Amino acid sequence: MSIKESKKAVVNLSICRGCLQCIPSCPEGAIRVVSGRVWIDEDKCIGCGICTRFCPFQAIRMVSSKKAKKDIEVKEIKNELGKLRGTLFSILARIDRLSNSSRGA
Repeated sequence: MSIKESKKAVVNLSICRGCLQCIPSCPEGAIRVVSGRVWIDEDKCIGCGICTRFCPFQAIRMVSSKKAKKDIEVKEIKNELGKLRGTLFSILARIDRLSNSSRGA
């Protein structure tokens, strides 16, 4: 089993302070900034763990490849749920406004 198959680097964004010291440490160029946040490209990450040693806040950890994929899926689902929640609240607010305006008519 190669390193790439067993481990991947994952950033904990609640710990990351955006110092960017991890970016030049990656020999594969797998770390970059996307929308102002550090992001590790799982396809480019070879699982060497060098970035974990350069992060002064211990915001990067190594996880199994399967866990990394699961974490990404969970993150995407939560993101979609957040969008749906926003849409739902918007719809409920519109219904409330319509109900209130019909009572006054």
